[in-house]
Amino acid sequence: MEFCGYSAAEDGFWAEVAGWIKECVCSASMSVLINGSPSKPFKMERGLRQGDHLCPFLFVLVVDVLHKMIGEAVRNGRILPLLVGRDNIELSHLQFADDTILFCPPEEETIQNYKRLLRSFELMSGLSINYEKSNFIPVNCEQRWARKMCLLLGCKEASLPVRYLGISLGANPRLVKTWKPVIDKVEEKLSLWKVKTLNKAGKLVLIKSVLNSLPIYYLSLYKIPKAVVEELIFLQRRFLWSKDDGRIGIPLVKWEVVMAPKKEGGLGVGDAVVRNTALLFKWWWRFSKEECPLWKRVVCSCNNMNPFKMMHSQQVPSRGGPWKDICHLQIREPQIRERMIRGLSIEVGNGRTIRFWEDDWLTGGALKDLFPRFFLVSNLKVSVIGDCGFWDGLEWI
Repeated sequence: MEFCGYSAAEDGFWAEVAGWIKECVCSASMSVLINGSPSKPFKMERGLRQGDHLCPFLFVLVVDVLHKMIGEAVRNGRILPLLVGRDNIELSHLQFADDTILFCPPEEETIQNYKRLLRSFELMSGLSINYEKSNFIPVNCEQRWARKMCLLLGCKEASLPVRYLGISLGANPRLVKTWKPVIDKVEEKLSLWKVKTLNKAGKLVLIKSVLNSLPIYYLSLYKIPKAVVEELIFLQRRFLWSKDDGRIGIPLVKWEVVMAPKKEGGLGVGDAVVRNTALLFKWWWRFSKEECPLWKRVVCSCNNMNPFKMMHSQQVPSRGGPWKDICHLQIREPQIRERMIRGLSIEVGNGRTIRFWEDDWLTGGALKDLFPRFFLVSNLKVSVIGDCGFWDGLEWI
């Protein structure tokens, strides 16, 4: 028996999966410590245990429904998305686990429809949206109108920069105060009271773990300022060479030796600038590797870039911000830079989005520049690669 494309066997399978999930959630028991002694175990009637490994998976399944609801509301014209850049890229929402950002132009009706949609989602899913922890962030809006919308939504008003997923959105990454959370965390981990309990080898291991983990999120998005690099080196140097009583000792070797790899005779701490360059170059790789995701379309629309050309062959964006630093990435040794660039290439895919003559999809530049005479006599000057051949699984024919 089949109905609307779903078979009874499929319904039975998903019912069995739901039963497994329910068994994992409802069969667990817990107890509460009362004056240091555990109480009698009891089963939970509602919700998940804190730290439950199923929690993020189940939440992603639920908020995917919210994603589809917002998409349908945009298609029906109930919600007006924000139009970004020269290509008017539609941006209505971004989601990461239990964090959601909603975008819209300053239209009261759209915000009211957002409120109705969120209320419908609450009734269907059983989840409650905490508006007290939510913020309304107006950009170039009248203060009076912003206060009215805050009352409508029942949330607080905030202004850029705001903290989202550990990053300050809207902050200037070239300022030292933007990096203050990273500096404070490194200083906390490398506090001088730990000097008394660790020898030189233990200090070195702690420095490596702190440097390789704490700043990675910032280093993968922003170019680190010189003043921040000097501050991080100062904290590491002070911690490594400090004596047991907390006084600063005499450095035994140059800090360049400490940062150098072990195979070159160093201690392998690593250089934050080199690590920052490598992490930012990953965006060059993603720009050429990924076909045309949302982030790439937004970046190209805001910076007048061609998504089907290599990044190093395009003009550096004139406006400031993280993307300008990524495009203008400086690599110390020219030989390494050339090797890294040669390792990049545009993925052709099905050949329906890349222009055969005009886009830089081969090493050396666009075909119209490499073979100008052939381009002049061609009858397919505006054709895409898919019109000039087909992919048989191994090569283009």
